Amino acid sequence: SVFRREGNNILYTLPINIEQPTLGAKLTVPTITAEDAEIEIPAGTQSGAVFQLRNKGIPFIRSNRKGDQLVTVDVQTPKKLNDEQRLLFEQLAESFGDGASGNPDDKGFFDKLKDAIAGE
Repeated sequence: SVFRREGNNILYTLPINIEQPTLGAKLTVPTITAEDAEIEIPAGTQSGAVFQLRNKGIPFIRSNRKGDQLVTVDVQTPKKLNDEQRLLFEQLAESFGDGASGNPDDKGFFDKLKDAIAGE
């Protein structure tokens, strides 16, 4: 099942591509009802961020209230890149410059990403 229940709330993990939280995106999310919901992922959103869809959860007993659906974003790092994508990531990494600490052993996110993709 793609949904998990926690009390009257529904939990859902939404896998997203790396460009979506970097640039921002509007995405469609399934719900337990027949209707999908739309969420807006602001630019700069980090993996693990949680978005709340009010009243999209399980109804409370003897009440008109419903729980919420909590959507956790899971940023997916690409496992394979074609030559053009690799070049674009390398150019992006260069545009950020060296790591903030100035320590050559302190690799930034994109250097670590590059190493992970290269299998180092």
